[in-house]
Amino acid sequence: MPSPAELLMGRKLRTFLSSHPGQLKPTFDVERAREALRKRQIIQNKYANKQATVLPVLHQNAKVWFKHKMKEPWKQGTIIQVGPHPRSYIIKGEDGGVFRKNRFHIRATRQH
Repeated sequence: MPSPAELLMGRKLRTFLSSHPGQLKPTFDVERAREALRKRQIIQNKYANKQATVLPVLHQNAKVWFKHKMKEPWKQGTIIQVGPHPRSYIIKGEDGGVFRKNRFHIRATRQH
């Protein structure tokens, strides 16, 4: 019966007792484990992408509503620059403040 350390390592551990070198090789199949991991990642990616949405790109000088702080009401502002990072925008609020916001926190105003 293998020891707990042998079960953890997946191979016979070295001892001062003589043993055959073939017994010291791991019995764990690395390629099979990698394939199982890849399958789990594909399944997880499928479920994660179900809820994901691609928001439309906003342009400079567009009037928008944005969330400055999560528990405060939405504020109105204007996009003054498409940000340096993906989905990032620099917005000038009605009160004159300048904010960098992710696209998730911005809603386009309805154009009539």
